[in-house]
Amino acid sequence: MKAVVEKDGKKYVDVVKLLPRALPSGKKVLWERVDKERTKVFVDPHSAPGGSPKPIVVKRFVEINEDLFLLMGLWFGDGIKIHRVLGIFGFSNTEVTLHQKFLELAKRCLLLNPDEFRCHLSFPPALLNNEKILKEEIGRKLALPPQNFYKSNINPSRNSMGIDIKNPI
Repeated sequence: MKAVVEKDGKKYVDVVKLLPRALPSGKKVLWERVDKERTKVFVDPHSAPGGSPKPIVVKRFVEINEDLFLLMGLWFGDGIKIHRVLGIFGFSNTEVTLHQKFLELAKRCLLLNPDEFRCHLSFPPALLNNEKILKEEIGRKLALPPQNFYKSNINPSRNSMGIDIKNPI
């Protein structure tokens, strides 16, 4: 099966054709159409023992264009690449503007909503007293609700704040 399809003179990646049929655990990876653009990807909880990740909704046909390559470049450079089950799609950096660009591209290319990303902050000891203010500011700039922030930590080896945003995939 070809994962690249052509429509209206443009090339697209068909995400469904890239999905594995099953995970290493033996669980089947399934998908269903949500609407004209989006596809829900989930795991059949009865196909093998063990827990199941939450379903995700992504764009079915991702246009191969400059935005996609910019998103991939950000992800390859500073992306979070954890591969449990289907993995984690995220970004880790100290620059808020790069996070804004990453979230903008994730929405435009993959239809992943920024408010679905979770955020972890890592502070140098000097910023500890400003944690609440910094969380509010980062949340406002990245359009993340307060409940999406989890487990901040103090890291004595840091000299600036680290920001990790993650979306389970």
